[in-house]
Amino acid sequence: MKVLATLLFLAACSADVEQHAHPQPPAQAPQSAALASQDREFLEQASQGNTAEIALGAITTTHAARAEVIAFGQMMVRDHSAANAKLAAIAASKRISLPTDLGEHQAAYDRVVEKKRESFDRDFVRVMVEEHQQAAELFRSEAANGADAQLKAYAAATLPVIESHFQQAQTLASAFGKSQ
Repeated sequence: MKVLATLLFLAACSADVEQHAHPQPPAQAPQSAALASQDREFLEQASQGNTAEIALGAITTTHAARAEVIAFGQMMVRDHSAANAKLAAIAASKRISLPTDLGEHQAAYDRVVEKKRESFDRDFVRVMVEEHQQAAELFRSEAANGADAQLKAYAAATLPVIESHFQQAQTLASAFGKSQ
């Protein structure tokens, strides 16, 4: 019995020594989920678009003349912050980093950031019409043709908000046309 116990002890020690002599490599973190190119492009463009709408909306409080433009800007900050948070959660679940820049939307931001009062209001509203028209097309395409189920669902759920923003921006633009 004593011999058996000694053999078991030596076997356990030898396994422990073997494990320390040849340690196993640490488990690697899963790589980012492979996305179809359309899905990856949508993820990037939607994030940059949301970031641009937030940035543009934020400056209305200091640049705009009309209360309705400021209110629209505040809605941009609120709605696009919520949309970007949902998109960030999807990206995180896929281990994908979202861009933090404005991308192609930088030019639109630059077009209005230096303007004030009526000039700002007019150009801001034009930019909002253009940006939301493009965003609606992007989200419509992803909802219909995307490969990733989460991104398709996100696009489909967010599209009505973008279309509403587009309609409201058109209404504001129409009001500017009548007042000039």
